[in-house]
Amino acid sequence: MSRYFTVDKILNDVAVESGLNPVTDPWDSTDPSFVQMKYLLNGAGQELLELYPWEILRRQHTITTDSTTYPDQKYPLPDDFGYMIDQTGWDRDNNLPIQGGVTPQQWAYLEGRNLGTSTVYVTFQLEEGQMQLFPGTLADGRTITFNYISRNWAQDVSDNGLYELTAGNNTVRYEPILIKRMLKMKFQAAKGFDNSNAVQEFMAAMDAWTGKSKAAQILNASANGRGVPFLSVWRNLPDSNYGV
Repeated sequence: MSRYFTVDKILNDVAVESGLNPVTDPWDSTDPSFVQMKYLLNGAGQELLELYPWEILRRQHTITTDSTTYPDQKYPLPDDFGYMIDQTGWDRDNNLPIQGGVTPQQWAYLEGRNLGTSTVYVTFQLEEGQMQLFPGTLADGRTITFNYISRNWAQDVSDNGLYELTAGNNTVRYEPILIKRMLKMKFQAAKGFDNSNAVQEFMAAMDAWTGKSKAAQILNASANGRGVPFLSVWRNLPDSNYGV
């Protein structure tokens, strides 16, 4: 069995937990309860996307600067772009982080001061579904990367990503217990039932899986735990020739 559940299985599991009988084809069922759960499941999946940067939805995008195709240095974001993971943008050619996203006021300052010939780092802002880079005179062929969360929290049988469910055999890419607990909470609330226990179940699942979704760092309460964690004169800096 796949780690992740199909829509039909999620709908039937939540139906049984809520006191209903399972059906053969939950997605296409005309039973008002299953019709309602189908819409609630879509909403639950879209909401979970915003609540936490789930590891299963993390992607990396690469931009290669091209002033001919993009003379204003505005590059389209991926079709499945949900939101950027902060502080993951890098100029790979110069081994430096890119700065941003900046506010409209900061962007106006950069343009107003005409800092394109003196600024050290590549800077960006997100605007109208695009990433705009500064300065506008960036050399062609620069490799810019960043991590983001995909909005495709489900997939069809051909592994195409989906933001909205289309069939009962779609697979939901959240931990099954998490999405089932959220759907149960929403369904019981929509029916006007006392869902206080369902709320507690969902919160417990949410707390558990936000901690388990990705590997945790070792906690260090000493002064030695401060600073840049991957730079150490004892481990990875050469004795000479490391520049400024």
